[in-house]
Amino acid sequence: MADSTVSSFNIRIWLLLLGAVAVIMLGSLWLRAHHYLLVAKIVLGILAIPGLMYVLYMLMILLFKPRWN
Repeated sequence: MADSTVSSFNIRIWLLLLGAVAVIMLGSLWLRAHHYLLVAKIVLGILAIPGLMYVLYMLMILLFKPRWN
């Protein structure tokens, strides 16, 4: 914070991202508590999308061996 790497603009972005994750997690818990298990799993699937995209990216790098120049 002292060297201005974290500004008030950056902290708002981080709080927004962490708040969105919290809303998704709490929403899925609420849905599960009210016996909407399938919908709760679909909502949690939203969080899995970035991880799946990263795995696909790594597989593409390993399988196709791109040239980086």
